[in-house]
Amino acid sequence: MADSDSPSLLQHLNAVYTLACTLVGPEQAQALTQQVFQHAAAVPPRERPENRTLWMLECTLRAYSKHKPAHADTPDLRTAAAQTLVRDTLPAAWAACSPRDRTLLTAHLYLDLSAATLASLVDLSAEDIETAVQTARATLRATLRDMLVGPQRMLVDTAFPDSRLDDSIRDYLESDHGAAPRSLRAAVTRTIQAERTPSSQTREQRSSRRRSQWLKTGGVMAGLLALFVVAWGLHTLWVGSDTAPSSTSTSLVAFSARHADMAQPLLDPATPDSAQSAWQQTQGTSLIVPAVAQAELRRLDVLALDENRPVPVLRYEIVDAETPLYVLAYSYAQLDALAPRVTLSRALRQTLEAEDTFVEQSVDGRAVLLWRVRSRIYVAVFPADARNVRPQRITPAP
Repeated sequence: MADSDSPSLLQHLNAVYTLACTLVGPEQAQALTQQVFQHAAAVPPRERPENRTLWMLECTLRAYSKHKPAHADTPDLRTAAAQTLVRDTLPAAWAACSPRDRTLLTAHLYLDLSAATLASLVDLSAEDIETAVQTARATLRATLRDMLVGPQRMLVDTAFPDSRLDDSIRDYLESDHGAAPRSLRAAVTRTIQAERTPSSQTREQRSSRRRSQWLKTGGVMAGLLALFVVAWGLHTLWVGSDTAPSSTSTSLVAFSARHADMAQPLLDPATPDSAQSAWQQTQGTSLIVPAVAQAELRRLDVLALDENRPVPVLRYEIVDAETPLYVLAYSYAQLDALAPRVTLSRALRQTLEAEDTFVEQSVDGRAVLLWRVRSRIYVAVFPADARNVRPQRITPAP
C-alpha cells in the first residue's frame, strides 16, 4: 500500500473492525480485518468502486465467507457473550449457594487442596469428593440459569462449558476475596505479637503487660492507666543508667545501645527481601535493609516505643563470632516523638545530613555506628571488640 493511499483506506478501519467483531468475535476480528485491508490495498485506486464504505464492508463479508460456511456459528462471539453474562450474574448466584457448596468450590478450584485434605475439611471420604464437587458446580450452574432469561440460558448452556465456569469462579475469588486487606494484615500481626510471650521477658514485664491490658478495658481506670504508662516508659528509658538522674535526657546513642536487645521478634528467620516486605505489609512504610560484610541478617525485631511508632530492629549475626549486631532504623518522626527524653544532638544531625557519612561512638562497652539513608537514621550496635565491623564494610542502601 502506497503511503498516499493509506488515508483513503484507513478511514474505513473502524467500520470494518466493527463488522468483523460482529462476525467472528473480538479475538479473531483483528486477523479478519488484516485480511480485508490486504485485499483492498492490492486493488489499484482507479479500479475501486465509488462507494468505498460499501465496498470495504462487502470485502469483509467475502473474507468471512471464504473461511466460514454460509451458516457457520460464531463460537468466539458466543463465548464472549456468555462470559459477560456469567461474570455479571456469578456474585448473586454464588451468594445463593449453600456455605458447604461454596467451601467445596473454593477449596477445590482456588485453594487447590488435594482430595484427601478437602475430604478431611468437609468430613467426607476421598472417594466422594469428586461427586461432591460436581454436585456443587451443578447447583451453582442451575442457580445461574434461574437468574437468566430464555436466550441467555441457551447461550450459557451451549457456549460455556464447566471448564470455563471453573475459570470464572477462580477469577471472581481472586478479584473479590483473593487477598486480605492491608489493614487486616496489620491488625492480625499486632494480635500475634500481643499473644506471643518471649522467654527472655521477666516475670515483672509479663505482669506489667497483663496489668496494662486490664487497665485499658476499664474506662473508670483511665487516669491510673495514663499514670502507669508514663511511669513504665520512664523506667524503660532510663533503666540501667546509674550516672544520670531521671530528669535528664538520654542520647540516642546510649538509648540504642541499651535497648537494642530488648526488641520483640517480628520475622524469624528473615532475609533482606522478606524483612522489607514484612515491614511494608505490617506498618505501611518502606524499610531499606543495609548490607554488612562478614555478617548475615537473621531476624527482624520491633522496638515498641509507643503504639503508633514502632522502631524496626535488624538483628545480624557476625560470621565466625556468633555475636549479634543490631541495626535500629529511626524515622525523624520517631526522633521528634522521643524528644526531650531521647535526643540526637544538633552536631550529629548536621553531620548526618550527608548520606554515606558514618559517625563512630562507643557506650557501655559497645561500639555504635550512625548513618542516614533518606528519612531514617540508622544506628548499629555491636561489641566493641568486633573489629571486622567498620564503616567501609557497611553498604547503607544495597
